[in-house]
Amino acid sequence: MGDLRIIKGFAENQGRLEIYYKGEWGTVCDNNVEDVDAEVACRQLGYCSGLMRPAHKVADCIGTIWLNHLNCSGSEGNLLNCTYNHDISPCRHYHDVGFHCFLNCSSEDEGGLRITDGVTENQGRLETYYKAEWGTVCDNGFQNVNAAVACRQLGYCLGQMIPAVRVNDGQGTIWLNDVNCSGSESQLLDCTYTIDTSHCRHSEDVGIHCFLICSTEDEGIIQ
Repeated sequence: MGDLRIIKGFAENQGRLEIYYKGEWGTVCDNNVEDVDAEVACRQLGYCSGLMRPAHKVADCIGTIWLNHLNCSGSEGNLLNCTYNHDISPCRHYHDVGFHCFLNCSSEDEGGLRITDGVTENQGRLETYYKAEWGTVCDNGFQNVNAAVACRQLGYCLGQMIPAVRVNDGQGTIWLNDVNCSGSESQLLDCTYTIDTSHCRHSEDVGIHCFLICSTEDEGIIQ
């Protein structure tokens, strides 16, 4: 009892969360579910970290809804060790919560980066850890050179920008605006930027696509 599975959406590591309870697989209501709950569930599934995916981004299930008002501290080793209740009377399957799990641990250092909510782990919305909170980056003035710096910081070789129109909207704080890198920086916060994001909306959250393979300038040379 208490086994978990993700019914995959775009990839095996993201989709609707289901729990095996009383001999039957069922879902979890998204009331009060937060990223800390995703962290616990994803660790139980063998991943390193995770994020909640709101119900409107998750395919509806059928059958039993098992848990409501899930509330984890973050230290639990099993989702059933968190607090919850079985009063699912306010819940419907369009409230089924989803999680996005990551094999790589996100950096909790100031200026740490992560890619989330994409089709694969190396492309999606760019988020930065700033003032003890994860938030997004506005696409105003954002260019491929900025993506290259961000991708190198994340351990990749190359990167390119994904326009906001092709990126799922984030939530919470928008931290950076008008990011401008020269290309030689080792991390995104070494570039110039402003924290005046008053004109930014989550519809302008920038994305990046990172690559492990570096291109070579020798390609096509004949000797």
